[in-house]
Amino acid sequence: MSDLTKAPVQIILDMINEANTGASLTSADVSFGLPTDISAGNPQRNTQLAVESVDGGGYGGTVNIRYNRIAMADILTAGAGSGRTNSFLRGAHTLISHLMADFNSRFNTNMIAGEDYTDGPLPTFEELPGEQHTFTVTALADSLVYIGSMQLIVRMDTVDLSTVITVEDLDGLIYEPPVV
Repeated sequence: MSDLTKAPVQIILDMINEANTGASLTSADVSFGLPTDISAGNPQRNTQLAVESVDGGGYGGTVNIRYNRIAMADILTAGAGSGRTNSFLRGAHTLISHLMADFNSRFNTNMIAGEDYTDGPLPTFEELPGEQHTFTVTALADSLVYIGSMQLIVRMDTVDLSTVITVEDLDGLIYEPPVV
């Protein structure tokens, strides 16, 4: 099982080193090309990645590795079994990346804006009680670890009742007898 809290490059290096006895490659030794979707041609793996030697790293050449990137939606499915939800309070968050910090903490991942997904503003709120918005986070095509997309829900924080009931002294009830 991979430690998804690590940086994407380190996750791939760990997989390479674990699968290849005696390997202890680091980012000083190799670099990576762009991942390619190969799911149509290889049912065992969904991604191919060129591992290229770095000048002065002590290695030469390029090797293409194949592995499975994780579908973002699968993280939500697996998390649901342990009581984790895709619903988050808006809080002071204004950007997707702000909310994704909470996501990473809840799901033990390290999704990084610009490496794994595109950042942007969260949906606009009208500040209504119970308001919530569903939005999609999509993996970047060149994400080393993730593919696909997932839907998250951001919901309004609890509205302080004192902001709704601002007049506390109400006019009393008055009985008016019916007109005969």
